[in-house]
Amino acid sequence: MVNLAKELRTRRDYARAESLNVLSRRFSLGAATGLGNATEMLLDQGKVNDAAAMAAPVGQISSWYSAYERIHVLYAQGEESAMRTLADSWFGTARG
Repeated sequence: MVNLAKELRTRRDYARAESLNVLSRRFSLGAATGLGNATEMLLDQGKVNDAAAMAAPVGQISSWYSAYERIHVLYAQGEESAMRTLADSWFGTARG
């Protein structure tokens, strides 16, 4: 399903692609790919708040993938300080 959604995305058929990505979650409970892809599509459409809500459940599956999607959402929100904090937490460093 995720591959079909990816094809629809290249055709700019975002609504169908988003539906397939979300639906893929029902069939693959341990996979976050569909939700991550749906998050990115929402960002592509400028739906930042919806993307943030879509990215939230990714953390239940994979903390790394959740942080990866969160940094995209933070960028879209213009939250540079929060992006740096998140990036620093990945590498275990702090900026002074």
